[in-house]
Amino acid sequence: FQSGRVTYGFTEIESEFTENRDEIFDQLHKQGEDVTFILSFTKNKSFFEIASTLENDVSPLGKSWAENVVATGRYLTDLKENVVYKQTDIYGEKVIIKSEINSQDCELTDESKFIGKYKTFKAVKNKTVENSVGTFNFEIVAWYCPQLPGQFGPKEFNSLPGLILELKDTHFTFHAVEIKIMEQE
Repeated sequence: FQSGRVTYGFTEIESEFTENRDEIFDQLHKQGEDVTFILSFTKNKSFFEIASTLENDVSPLGKSWAENVVATGRYLTDLKENVVYKQTDIYGEKVIIKSEINSQDCELTDESKFIGKYKTFKAVKNKTVENSVGTFNFEIVAWYCPQLPGQFGPKEFNSLPGLILELKDTHFTFHAVEIKIMEQE
């Protein structure tokens, strides 16, 4: 194996936040429904970003919403260097945030399910988010497939013993809609 590519769709996780938002946010969400994300990877590196599209395929407003709300940037993971670089916009400025990979904070379970033809296993991680509204605790759930090469997944989630095919993050669930494993980079 040399490289691979996974296309992910996403769905929003129902919460008290989704029940109490305004109509404008609902319209942005609806316009972003056709947006997908791409994870491209080799043995030791991956790149996760919003899929490039033709203007007629998705709404520019919906794409912008998905890029800034659903994935909040682009991610480069380097397993050899044990780091994730996140490129994002802060107040209109492009910045790169570097963080170390900590694979010890995931609990691997024996629970399994099939996603398409692939048998996946559940990994769980707790994530705390602090912001101006308060402190929130989330359970992040990843379903990874040991029979597929690569230890990568959406955003900064990686280092599991297989490719992540489904990820329930804080507010969205990413699900693989297409998987390509190639013999060349």
